[in-house]
Amino acid sequence: MGDNGLRYLFPAYPIVCILAAILTLLPLPAHWLAGNTGATALGLWVLGGNVIAAVNTIVWHGNLRNPHPIWGDICQVYFSIMNFAIIGATLSIQYNLWRVVRNKQLYVTIAERRRQKIVVICLCYGLPLLFAVLHYIIQGHRYDIVEDVGPVPTTTLSPVSFAIYFLWDPILCLITIALSLHTYWMVLQRRGELSKLFISGKKNNESRFYRLLAMTLVQTLIHFPIGLFTVLFNATQLKMSPWISWDDTHFDYMRILYFPRTTVESTPNAVMKLSISFWTVPLCGFLYFLFFGTGKDARRQYRMACKICSSGGCGRRSSGRVATEESLDTTAGVPTFKKASIIVTTSVVRTRDEDDDYTEEHYPWMGSTVYGDSSGRVNKLGDLEMQVRSREEQGQQTRAKVQSKAPTGEEEITF
Repeated sequence: MGDNGLRYLFPAYPIVCILAAILTLLPLPAHWLAGNTGATALGLWVLGGNVIAAVNTIVWHGNLRNPHPIWGDICQVYFSIMNFAIIGATLSIQYNLWRVVRNKQLYVTIAERRRQKIVVICLCYGLPLLFAVLHYIIQGHRYDIVEDVGPVPTTTLSPVSFAIYFLWDPILCLITIALSLHTYWMVLQRRGELSKLFISGKKNNESRFYRLLAMTLVQTLIHFPIGLFTVLFNATQLKMSPWISWDDTHFDYMRILYFPRTTVESTPNAVMKLSISFWTVPLCGFLYFLFFGTGKDARRQYRMACKICSSGGCGRRSSGRVATEESLDTTAGVPTFKKASIIVTTSVVRTRDEDDDYTEEHYPWMGSTVYGDSSGRVNKLGDLEMQVRSREEQGQQTRAKVQSKAPTGEEEITF
């Protein structure tokens, strides 16, 4: 890596970023539709970072051209605030989990729900925008273009830079870690109460809660050392200049500096720092998919999407179809007929599984399902149909019981 500079990034890095972007995109629509602001914001920030990084390493591989300067402005702003955006979204998710455990309730009033959403939006989007403004204060010129990497943000090193920008990344990580550890401690104290609490949830369940709790801690424990390394590297390896004035910092602000790969290779530790910064982008995408895209609810949505795509339709709830088979399965107590015509009307049973998730199961033998042979003999599935209908009634009773626990005029918290 050190001998070849950043040339090793191509083509491995853009391929990894594209894969991370695709994996991030898979669970993202479900969070958007469910109104999970923190999880949606985290996915959007990670998705954007992977797309930009993949495009830049492809376009600027082996060259220093700048055909569209406005793209460089977008890149430098995005990468200057991406770390704060990710830790802000992670903090918002951890904040919601902490509130649930502390208050021991999944339902809040509409006014409390509105205040909670304002806090989450401020952490997910307001915090990054704040640091975009703060970064402009210490931004010496427009941006830099590094060969094989593309546009990168530029920052003057001074005591003001550390006070308003660099130090806040590890500080926010420490706040998130402290909140996460406090949540873990309260969970250990109230494990039994939380198990009963999640039974009343319609959108949330216990497995999702613990998956998110693990995600916030793992994400922050990875993010914190990188942020601390950046602070220490800038403080010890690079030259720090005193802050003189606004005019001095922004003198000839519109200039763009170009760094060929020979300059990067000759700069001590420059390749290592850029590599660490850039490889954390796809790492965040893989972590997002690991915790959000591998759960039971996500797998069920994947199966549903595959069925819709394979059928070539829009997933209708009931359908009729006619098929001719040589024989029928006898394991369910169904006689075997030769040349049997099967007329199927599909029905849907909605039940609640062991993870407190609602699931839909299709039973083609319900309703007007009739098996007949060429001579017109008919056999209805009596016992099996009764069992399915009994299960449907149990599912309806479970849903009624769960929904009756939701306080009137209150809304459920979304993680």
